[in-house]
Amino acid sequence: MNWKKLLVPTAIITLLFPVASAFAKGEVSLEYPDGDTDNYEKVEIHDTPSSLYFQDAEGTSTVIVDKNQCTKEGELIFCDKARVSIENAGVSEEIVFTELVLFINNTATKQQIKGSLLVLKPQTVLLEGVTKKGTFITAYGKIDSNKPPVEE
Repeated sequence: MNWKKLLVPTAIITLLFPVASAFAKGEVSLEYPDGDTDNYEKVEIHDTPSSLYFQDAEGTSTVIVDKNQCTKEGELIFCDKARVSIENAGVSEEIVFTELVLFINNTATKQQIKGSLLVLKPQTVLLEGVTKKGTFITAYGKIDSNKPPVEE
């Protein structure tokens, strides 16, 4: 899979609508095959050695990315294969991706994505992918914690 083709929409969005350097929470966007979209703001991002968590503002839904198949690409953590699940009200369901790219910059300096014009600010995450159901998912933001989220 060519992950660079997934990053093109984000690169265009980033150029047209730069993200403020002081954003405190992440954002997750879903674009469904029928064209409908859902956007979630104020998403907390938790990066632990084994998993990456995206938790909604209410603390009721959490997307969990298992980082066991991730690798290092320079100073960045890179995943193009990962087990991803969502937990809603204590029920866990796997999300199957046909295409996935995840970059984690957990360093204190900005890092350029190899082979791309995109640069990740310190302590930031970028995830893009297409699910088996055809939903395009984009998530990005600043890492809020290096501990798992607290259960609500």
